Amino acid sequence: MAKKVVLVDRDDNVVGYKEKYEAHHNPAPLHRAISVVIFDKAHKKMLLQKRSKEKPTWPRFWSNACCTHPFIGELYKSAA
Repeated sequence: MAKKVVLVDRDDNVVGYKEKYEAHHNPAPLHRAISVVIFDKAHKKMLLQKRSKEKPTWPRFWSNACCTHPFIGELYKSAA
C-alpha cells in the first residue's frame, strides 16, 4: 500500500490526502513534511546526505540529514 501524505492549506489545516509519489510532481500540492538538520556549532558544520540514485524524487542530490513526511494523525515532533 502506498504511503499517503497530508495535504494542507497555508495555515496547516488538513484539506486532504494524496499518495506520496503523486504529491511530488508538478503541480506539487502543499503538504506536511519534516526536515531534520544536524549542526555542529563548535566546528560550524552541517551533516548532509547524498540521496540514493533509486529515489524517485531528487536522486543523487545532496540534502539535509533526514527528510520525511508525518503519518496521518502523527505530530511533527514525533515524526522527526
